[in-house]
Amino acid sequence: MNTEKPEQFDIEEERQVESIVSKLKRREWWDVLMNESIGGNAGENRAGINAFADKKTGELIIFGNIQDLPKRITSSPEYEGVTLLYNLGNAFVRALKPDKPLIPAYFEDVFFDKFNGGMTDQAKKNLEEAIRRYNEIYKQEQEAEETQIKSRT
Repeated sequence: MNTEKPEQFDIEEERQVESIVSKLKRREWWDVLMNESIGGNAGENRAGINAFADKKTGELIIFGNIQDLPKRITSSPEYEGVTLLYNLGNAFVRALKPDKPLIPAYFEDVFFDKFNGGMTDQAKKNLEEAIRRYNEIYKQEQEAEETQIKSRT
């Protein structure tokens, strides 16, 4: 996934990107993550988080594995499956050795399924940009929390 800031978005595309960022910030995906195995197909210290998104805009509709989601969503021609690859940073190492420097968790990549014909290029750009922005925000939050923890010790 390209982490460089992409071209400018028009007003409607910007609204779509911010909608995706907002959905990520609500962390509805966290429950799905907690039920996923770490490693395996996703790679060491990573997990895949499945979701369905609007094929035209990339806006996230619902998180979960296809078998656990309503058929009206998974079979809708309006929505498409995506998998967000989540890198847990060094969360497990820090659980055992809290003095280790923080390596923040982040969304590493997004994979686009073709259950229902695929997503538009704009939807893909919107999702990738939203993930880039969310990662920036979350990294800053994690670093601020790290600073607070260190100041207490």
